Amino acid sequence: MFSSLEYLRRSPLFANLNGDDFQQVEAAVRYKRVAAGKPLMDANQPGSMVYLILEGSVKVFDEDSEGRLVVLALLGPSEIVGEMSVLDAREGLGLRSASVVVQEPTLVAWVDSATFNHWRSRMPSLSLALTELLARRLRLANAQIRALSTLDVSGRVARLLLTFADEYGQAQPGGSTMIALRLTQSDLAGLTGSTRVRVNQTLSGWRKSGYVKLHTDHRIEILDSKPLRRLCE
Repeated sequence: MFSSLEYLRRSPLFANLNGDDFQQVEAAVRYKRVAAGKPLMDANQPGSMVYLILEGSVKVFDEDSEGRLVVLALLGPSEIVGEMSVLDAREGLGLRSASVVVQEPTLVAWVDSATFNHWRSRMPSLSLALTELLARRLRLANAQIRALSTLDVSGRVARLLLTFADEYGQAQPGGSTMIALRLTQSDLAGLTGSTRVRVNQTLSGWRKSGYVKLHTDHRIEILDSKPLRRLCE
């Protein structure tokens, strides 16, 4: 296990800061552990803080006009949360565009929005890292939109799992890849425009075929990625 400071140093957002800048970051950030199921932020509330996920994962979601939950993203270590309301603010504090709930016991670093904006204006490497992070998210969002319009459910679930494996995968003995996120079938259904029943059928079929292993803690281990990649073609 890493210490909180070591987690911070490993984050792409701060990895290229010079010594003086990192000391400023180190002095300003605060840390907290958040229990599973606890809200981290609520939609339409002022965005007074920015969070960096150091350990664990969160779910970003909104509600449609009928009150149904719409899953927008699942984010894990090294991801930043709450930055949009800071970047989007015209005067004072911007409003949160979505709600965020903690998926599992999670360690976050946080800083107030004024300090974060000060860093952005004074630390070029941080601004560049933030731009690259947002560009990556845009590419992933474009790929998800493309998948929703061109792939069937199996293809969409396969693409999503492979994306998570690229972002959060941990190599296992024997060559498999463990996705280090808590992935419920309901959340996978929400992200792929499907139903929990259809996702269950898809994953169960892959498990029987030896493509994936489904763990009791909602972790998914990819045993053979080639069949999944073919489904995305």
